[in-house]
Amino acid sequence: MKVGTNTNFPRKLLANFANAEDFNNQFKIVANSLFGSGYVWLVAEAREYKIVKTVNADTPFAHNQTPLLC
Repeated sequence: MKVGTNTNFPRKLLANFANAEDFNNQFKIVANSLFGSGYVWLVAEAREYKIVKTVNADTPFAHNQTPLLC
């Protein structure tokens, strides 16, 4: 995703993130906090988008979340 003034930033994401740069920053913060093997995901849960991390073989499916981006 290109950071900057992206007018195509999905409107649903704007409910949880101010803009594309905010999303990128939050995604990086979560990714940098991951120690060892695992993944960082953008998931849909209860009509909201969240950035979550999983460790080892865990997946968002196990937590009733729908993965959108890994």
